[in-house]
Amino acid sequence: MRAHVHPTGFWLLLGLILCGCSPSRFIANRLIKAPNSYPTWFAPEPRVYLGYQPRITDRLQLEAMLARWSGFLTNGSIGTNIAFPLQTNATQLAGLVPRFGNDPARIVYRLVPPAAYNLTVTATNWTENGVQKAEFGFRRAIPAPPLPALNRPLGTVFLLHGYGLEHETMLPWAFWLGERGYQSILVDLRGHGRSSGKSISFGPVEVAELRALLSHLQSQDRISGPVFAMGVSYGATLALRWAGTDPRLDSAIAIAPYARLADAIENIRADFASWVPASWIRAGVRQLPNVVGVPPGELDPLEVLTTNPTHALLMAGGADVIAPVEAVERLQHACLPGSRLWVLMDSNHEALPFRFPELAPPVGRWISERQSAVRTPPPERPRSPAPDGRSRTTPTR
Repeated sequence: MRAHVHPTGFWLLLGLILCGCSPSRFIANRLIKAPNSYPTWFAPEPRVYLGYQPRITDRLQLEAMLARWSGFLTNGSIGTNIAFPLQTNATQLAGLVPRFGNDPARIVYRLVPPAAYNLTVTATNWTENGVQKAEFGFRRAIPAPPLPALNRPLGTVFLLHGYGLEHETMLPWAFWLGERGYQSILVDLRGHGRSSGKSISFGPVEVAELRALLSHLQSQDRISGPVFAMGVSYGATLALRWAGTDPRLDSAIAIAPYARLADAIENIRADFASWVPASWIRAGVRQLPNVVGVPPGELDPLEVLTTNPTHALLMAGGADVIAPVEAVERLQHACLPGSRLWVLMDSNHEALPFRFPELAPPVGRWISERQSAVRTPPPERPRSPAPDGRSRTTPTR
């Protein structure tokens, strides 16, 4: 991959170092800076394109398409641009540095109800300059007719996007779930999309805000049935953390989650920005707990799951170099018995969330089984951590 280094950013970094600023502290502060505060040219060239038109060729066109897409959600059942303020200096966040207590975020979310959306998905793959790329097209009916004989949603699924993205990228899953009787809550996480927040915390603050969002919706009687958290990459780690620390959630569905933050950041550096010295990134990552204000290990999903395990369906790509299969396996072993790992051997990190023909069946089975467990709970018995309580499925292609 050919790297494009913006000269302004390079000379700014060099100037800060020469002026005596600590590279590790500087990098740590850059890592927690809100992704939506960076200019569009800062992002690397995308490897996955979403849309209805012929291939979208740059980020600006992608953002314009997503804005038009979200504009179609105008029928009275779907709330658009609904927002409410959340104070992030709540009691459960008292241990965090003042940065977050002084940075209340306005969280934007969208509710997509059950309906007959008639979702169809198309996919195209190609190689460009030695890099695997893909385009996924989605068609759906809006406004969509209601599902017959369904008075209330069967359950509620919170959909959590990946780092640097926004909630519109999870709309295909919302339509797919809606066809099966579930309502979805799509969230712009703090510092992403239309939500505010100058900094991100890689977990602690975001989960506190998600808990507050759930309480807010419960107070309005807008939550039905069992509640699931489903996320992609960064959002997948939040889903696991949230489900393990909030008894109101049934379980998590985690697509391409990373086990340790330092490993994920190094893998991203090696894959997208190999020109950045690895030693600088490692030094910056070591500073992250101090900058966020949490104990070492608190930003690693594996450590959080070890203390607060949950039931989860985990999904990995065999060609994923950012969250490789072995890392997701470690997360599965930290989850409660009955959790599953599903591997799609030929998928990379970016394309995995949109491989609907392969991912949709195991997701559907997981939700259906969890729904049945809620309706007919088994007799209570001692919990055993035996490894045969977990399963792994590797589709053959």
